Amino acid sequence: MRTSRGRVFEQTAASLDESSSDWPSPGTQAFPTPVQVDALVAVLQAHGVLSAVSIGCGEGALEAMLERRGVAVCAVDLDVLSDYTSIRTFCSQVIRIRPNELFELESPAEAALCFFWGSSTPWREYLAHFPQVPVVVVAGAPVGPDGLCATKPDSGALDGIEGWHRVFHAPMRCVSMAATLTVWARSPT
Repeated sequence: MRTSRGRVFEQTAASLDESSSDWPSPGTQAFPTPVQVDALVAVLQAHGVLSAVSIGCGEGALEAMLERRGVAVCAVDLDVLSDYTSIRTFCSQVIRIRPNELFELESPAEAALCFFWGSSTPWREYLAHFPQVPVVVVAGAPVGPDGLCATKPDSGALDGIEGWHRVFHAPMRCVSMAATLTVWARSPT
């Protein structure tokens, strides 16, 4: 896959009431509680990461919550429509890339690579292309007894993978009650 800096299209800005228990929109897949987002920010800060690149951000609800807490977020989603003006966004902007592209991370050694309830994100390709990334965050579902999973990557994707160790794992409010937020850091070499 080739890399791209993507393009930004006009979208409809939407406000997000993160203290509400109401889901922000039918398109939102991951909508953590403020306490859950605070825990994620604390983990990122503990690992010296103050920026995040979110691949497959959708409408950017979780990304907006991170932005409000001082995390510099680069929200990325697919460019597959001819017009985005009717699509809402909760975060400051969404960068669009074509399905056959990887987003070109500006400073991969300083950013967390995030996959929040992705359905078919090329996460392995991102990790192979950007080996400098120090932290990976997944809001996802566990693999079921049948070997199937609602998210890609799943909530245990990097467990047992050489070079990574799990540093955080907790339940997270998503469209599935089994969803978790998992953070892995690169193992020291």
